[in-house]
Amino acid sequence: NEAIMIEDIAKDILDKLIIKSDCFGEFVGIEAHIDAMSSILCMESKEVRMVGILGASGIGKTTIARALYNKLSSQFPFHAFMAFEISKRDNYGMKLSW
Repeated sequence: NEAIMIEDIAKDILDKLIIKSDCFGEFVGIEAHIDAMSSILCMESKEVRMVGILGASGIGKTTIARALYNKLSSQFPFHAFMAFEISKRDNYGMKLSW
């Protein structure tokens, strides 16, 4: 089927274009957080999943979220990582990674 072939080619190209960082292994204790979050996500479910992480700035929320995304994103046909940052009360910023 031509549609399946095109989808396979697109996935192969996307896999080559997106380079996932694997530098998270150096952080002490991060695997425990990733494992805890993985168990909460109920990976057997076919439903859409979204994770929100709240906390004080500088404690590693984005680092843990990126590590979790890097570990699990390949299990989904479509995935995106969104980091939402609040730098000032009325100045909101959003970053999207595919």
